[in-house]
Amino acid sequence: MIFDQSGAVNVYFGHKATMKDFHKEVIAVTIGKKTKSDALEVIRKGIVYSMKIGTTFCLHVDKTFPDFCKMWTSMDCPLD
Repeated sequence: MIFDQSGAVNVYFGHKATMKDFHKEVIAVTIGKKTKSDALEVIRKGIVYSMKIGTTFCLHVDKTFPDFCKMWTSMDCPLD
């Protein structure tokens, strides 16, 4: 986790890693434009892409505070 005081870390990781602007997904779900499943699919596709090309995966949450333990999780894809 990086707490960026300068506001430039998203630019750096935008060039050097696979970065998804997850704060946009959080806002879209909050206002009803997307479902939670659609937003989680953005993360899943980003992780798969990052693994395929061998880069670091980053989630840009900006000023949102997504709860990945309770809200932003899914049992549709169990780990067994």
